[in-house]
Amino acid sequence: NLAGKIATFEFFAHTSEIYNLRLLKMDELITWANIEVYKEQAEKNLTYFSDLYLAMIKRKKDKLYSADWRMTGLPGCTFDILRITVSGFFGYAEYLFQLAKTSPSLPESVNRDFAVTPAQSNT
Repeated sequence: NLAGKIATFEFFAHTSEIYNLRLLKMDELITWANIEVYKEQAEKNLTYFSDLYLAMIKRKKDKLYSADWRMTGLPGCTFDILRITVSGFFGYAEYLFQLAKTSPSLPESVNRDFAVTPAQSNT
């Protein structure tokens, strides 16, 4: 059915946005100047998965699911890992940016306006 195909496409688009277009991109540079744009997009993606999970729980509670719709979201533990990975990376990046701006112990040769690659979220 068309609604199912659209929902599947939307799910894959959000998954791709988080992983392929953000967390796994080696050539993407996130700076203090553009981090808010990335955080806003990540928030939209995470909200999508959160809404999907809450709808799945509601359908189950209301007994409004069929075998086809029993599992139509990320399991809670998978969503938690995704949320922690994304928010942890942004916390890490903001910490490094703040450290670079304020640390008196950095050598003068260190560029204080540096960038972080999302690939660092995998460490």
